[in-house]
Amino acid sequence: MKIRSILTLLTTVIIGSLALLSCSHNAEDIPAGGQVKLRLNLFVNTEETKALRGVPSENATRADWYYEGPANQWEGVESLRVIIVRDNENKTIEHNTLLTFPETEQIQQKLGEWTFPVEGGEKKFIYLVANENSLSEDTQEILSTLYPGRNFTTNLQNILVKTAGETPFIDNNGTRKTYVPMTEYFEITVKERDPELEVTEDSASLFITRAVSKFSFTAKGTQNDKKGIRIKTITVSNLATEAYLFPKETTYTPGKYSVSDEPMGGRVITGFETPESAAMWNYTFTPEAFGVAGNTMPDNLTSSYTPLTYLLESGAENFTVYVTTVTDNDVEFTYGPVKLPNLPRMARNTHVVVAFTFNGANMACDVRVVPYTGITLNVEYGFDFIVKPPKPREPSTN
Repeated sequence: MKIRSILTLLTTVIIGSLALLSCSHNAEDIPAGGQVKLRLNLFVNTEETKALRGVPSENATRADWYYEGPANQWEGVESLRVIIVRDNENKTIEHNTLLTFPETEQIQQKLGEWTFPVEGGEKKFIYLVANENSLSEDTQEILSTLYPGRNFTTNLQNILVKTAGETPFIDNNGTRKTYVPMTEYFEITVKERDPELEVTEDSASLFITRAVSKFSFTAKGTQNDKKGIRIKTITVSNLATEAYLFPKETTYTPGKYSVSDEPMGGRVITGFETPESAAMWNYTFTPEAFGVAGNTMPDNLTSSYTPLTYLLESGAENFTVYVTTVTDNDVEFTYGPVKLPNLPRMARNTHVVVAFTFNGANMACDVRVVPYTGITLNVEYGFDFIVKPPKPREPSTN
């Protein structure tokens, strides 16, 4: 196994809080036996959360990094599966519940509240999976057939997600879209039920993490590039064909079970494990009207390019980029390979922002690793605004 250490990568996490309250699925019910009730409130951050973040500098350091919300509906939540397993002799499955949300609620503030009866006074293994329809049919079957009351014999942390050949895991650049998968795994200990109390309360801070990463690009020229250039292709190396569905041997700063004082509850991924079977491949982005405008290029040429392309985390030692450009008289020129600085590893849930600067036959790259948050699971705190989902809607592939 490869345990990767990363010192300069931020993960965007979806921060949450689960409160353990009493029994059954109705808040007014009295708990039975030694059970407590797990109450879950689900909130989704929106574009409004951008007001809570800072703006990174041109050459951002770790202290300058910031957190951003979901860029579109497809980075929101269509479904959430909650699997709770007891740490008893048989590892009994207590709950396997799939929550689904209509399109009108996927980017709104509060999606709802649910409760789960759990046995108190013991450790729990909690698995969270959002947007499972983006996973393979085999994986969906594994998740859906973990029936409550049965023994937990499946090692979910060894499940892999894979690309279909040398293609992105999710390509939302066309008319059909797919929701981005998100997962996390926790071990928490629930306090024993107090027989003197009608309701015994307990709580634990949890979060979920997007299982993919993405790139975006900007371009500018210098005084030597007055004519302008159009960027035809961008090729990034050392992307992975496979990754674990759940973060494996992943460490965070602040720690996974610590309260984060970072903006929007953000965390830094400081290490993660990748499967030995993962192969490396190169992916080529093909923007249509991206580059440096100049004096002779078309008016529709833009200086930024944000593809809806989602890739798997990679434990490669370094990443390089090739850029092919076209001038106004259709002369092609290829820059690179240029090493992407500030990107020694590419953890899941990372937004890699690459800034190109062209100076004649030379190209420089500046990289900012920007984490983005998306979902808050919090019983007491949330955002007191509601933002309607973006329109128009496009059909999902699911």
